[in-house]
Amino acid sequence: MSSHTQVPLPVVGLSGFDAGLSPEEQGAQAGVHRFASEVMRPIGRELDRMPADQAYLPGSPFWQFHGEALKLGLGPEGMMGLPPEQAARMEGLVVEELAWGDAGLAVSAGAGGMPMLMARASGQQELIDLCEGKLGCWGATQPDRGSDGLILYPEERHPGSQGNKGNLQATFTPDEIIFNGQTSAWVSNGPVAQVALMDIVADYGQGYRHRLDRSSHDLFSENQALGC
Repeated sequence: MSSHTQVPLPVVGLSGFDAGLSPEEQGAQAGVHRFASEVMRPIGRELDRMPADQAYLPGSPFWQFHGEALKLGLGPEGMMGLPPEQAARMEGLVVEELAWGDAGLAVSAGAGGMPMLMARASGQQELIDLCEGKLGCWGATQPDRGSDGLILYPEERHPGSQGNKGNLQATFTPDEIIFNGQTSAWVSNGPVAQVALMDIVADYGQGYRHRLDRSSHDLFSENQALGC
């Protein structure tokens, strides 16, 4: 006597052999794929043919793309309320389809939402209002060291070691925050951004510190700041 078990074939979807995508994930993937095909690819081709001094002027196809992306709900708000595991899976699907549509516009959309993402994570309404409706950039690279992990991810340093100071620093005073130095010239969205997330060292009055225990409700974290 013999028996056998029927093994269902995997679903061959947009990403190849998709393992266990929920109906909601399949629907989101299909919707972003249509957006990438019908909006991103034509706009990307048009931008590639335009002179650089015209491609990012107000009303250009570049800004048209960001307007359409907002309608699609691809910003940080789109993931709000989802359980962490579901949000991570959904983000992976969305990024994959956007990159298929146009890698440059996908990076612009991702970097453009970083300030708002961190503003919402901070819980500070002042920062949320600052970033609302504005295209962002992420100042995480510096001309003398690129994207320095010892600055960006201090928890990865050896215990007791100091991170690098970097070319760009912030100094906090009672009335203002003073930035000295510069980011790399090629920071994504840098030439047109209206708000920025800065990953840099900061002096709060006692020199540049590298502690990780600053209170989570502070307006600015140890190595991140938002500003116009």
